[in-house]
Amino acid sequence: MDTAIHAANEQLAYVTGDEDARRAYELRFTAMCDETSNRNFYTNRGFEKGRVEGKLEIARKMKKAERPINEIMEFTELDINTINGL
Repeated sequence: MDTAIHAANEQLAYVTGDEDARRAYELRFTAMCDETSNRNFYTNRGFEKGRVEGKLEIARKMKKAERPINEIMEFTELDINTINGL
């Protein structure tokens, strides 16, 4: 069944006042919202982790190339303690 038609049928069941249908609809809707929220949370967390790892890799390369610490801090936005710890 087409997704839009399925959604419309669920909405119709909700509006008709069938208590069981309305409860099933609310549970399904909540589950779908939770799934979307979880997916977005973990996707964003993955992007942030990748961004930090990328900054660390750039800092390592700049440090190896003997670039000044203040320049490494400027380009990577990392603090001096993190850079010195590399």
